[in-house]
Amino acid sequence: MLIKRFSTAERWAHRSIAILTVILLITAALLYIPDFAAIVGNRQIVRVIHEVAGFVLPIPILLALFSRAFRDDTSRLNRFKPSDWQWLRSRSRRLGAIPVGKFNAGQ
Repeated sequence: MLIKRFSTAERWAHRSIAILTVILLITAALLYIPDFAAIVGNRQIVRVIHEVAGFVLPIPILLALFSRAFRDDTSRLNRFKPSDWQWLRSRSRRLGAIPVGKFNAGQ
């Protein structure tokens, strides 16, 4: 059984940011590395794709920042509980013996 650690909106935001970043890296390589630039027939299309991906990239980031899930995670991460201190002092913290919730104190 899978444990849903992140909401569907959080996963989609992460995936879209990752895809846009890969598009930006590939198109930048095609535009600016001479060996790859020779492969591209129409640099104008690659440039437009690169620019559009760059302008679209902040959208999923902003949507994620204003989501309820982000605010909930931020409040969880900004507060240390007794179990967090116990986890930090434990030598066996990697074994999962101490219940810590969604995030452990190391995160």
